[in-house]
Amino acid sequence: MLSKSRLILLYAILALGGMVFGQAVRPAGAAVNPEILASLRSGIGLFAEARYTEALPLFDALFMNSEAGALRAEGAYWSAMAHIALRNYAAAEAMIDLFLEAFPDHQRLEELLYQQGRVYYLQQKYEQALQILNAYMVLYPESEVFSSVLFWIAESLYELGRLTDAERLYQTISENYSDSVKAEAARYRLDLIRFKYRETELLTLLRWSHEESLKVIEEFQRREKSYEQALQQYQRQIASLQQGDASGQTALTDQIARLEDQLAQLQQQLVARELELAAANAARQTIALTSTEVEPGSDAQGIAAATYANLLAMKERSLNLLVAYLEIMQTQQPAEGGDQ
Repeated sequence: MLSKSRLILLYAILALGGMVFGQAVRPAGAAVNPEILASLRSGIGLFAEARYTEALPLFDALFMNSEAGALRAEGAYWSAMAHIALRNYAAAEAMIDLFLEAFPDHQRLEELLYQQGRVYYLQQKYEQALQILNAYMVLYPESEVFSSVLFWIAESLYELGRLTDAERLYQTISENYSDSVKAEAARYRLDLIRFKYRETELLTLLRWSHEESLKVIEEFQRREKSYEQALQQYQRQIASLQQGDASGQTALTDQIARLEDQLAQLQQQLVARELELAAANAARQTIALTSTEVEPGSDAQGIAAATYANLLAMKERSLNLLVAYLEIMQTQQPAEGGDQ
């Protein structure tokens, strides 16, 4: 059993159909086929009950019936509306195109032009929706659905990313058509657009932050790589220096050992010469005791002088060698301190 609201809708549609049948679509002097009229009313009744699939064949048959005369336009109109209700938007678009081509001066042209704009939008053909709906605004500026046309234009702009233009139209609907069925939806879209503005700003900031972070990371990686390369170079230099120091230290140790051996030999020679000098001095004292004066140029005086001179030269060489040894030891001490 039909609900009260559906009965009211059915009666309204039937009354509208009766007005159209009796006044608009029936040519003067022409009789309306009762069976065709009954088929149309039956289809409208099914449509009112949301039985769109059952109503469609009746509407399509009426549109294709060459004997239906002016009622063919009603069949096309209701067929398009049934397809829209079933969300068969491609079929609805095709039927609207057929209607506009076959009945360009029909009184339902205004409504179907509006529906055509909606169908384009619902198929995501936003540019085409804008063209049709803008044309509608020019043709029918006093339309009862003008606010709805504005809304669908705004929706198309919104989907195309033209948020500023869409925002302006939503604002117009909210302020100038506050009693419209689209007013609440327009206010919701306004809030959503403002949220998108904030979101865009945040995304921009995040993108900038991300780019800066990438730059910092790249710079850090570049520096890190540079530091690693420098560290590796330093490590190689340190290893080389350590190897070089070990070789130099070994060479220095060998040199010191040789100098120490030479010094020991010279010291031994010095001791021997000192013994010889002591013996020479003893001999000279003996000579002095035995003879008050040694004749100048005598053999004894020459031997003593030669022996003394040799001892002095040997002592000078020993002292020079000792100085060289001490200098080498002095240069070695800071290096050993640095190793500690």
